[in-house]
Amino acid sequence: MPLTEVPVPRRDNQIDCGVFLLLNLERYLRQRESSWDLRALPETWCTVAEARHARIAIAAVLLELAAKEKYTLK
Repeated sequence: MPLTEVPVPRRDNQIDCGVFLLLNLERYLRQRESSWDLRALPETWCTVAEARHARIAIAAVLLELAAKEKYTLK
């Protein structure tokens, strides 16, 4: 398969790269199953605002799980 360079949104900070990766991978993998194509790329990529929102949502889930486990920072 040939290498294809794809224009995607760039992050404007040093903390959202993993979130961008997860959100864009999710979009890629959510293609319609009936017409799924390894080479087909999403029509849109996640935005900086979506990445920031997802980061906050992920942090909230982690804090909730930590509270349920009665985890405290040492």
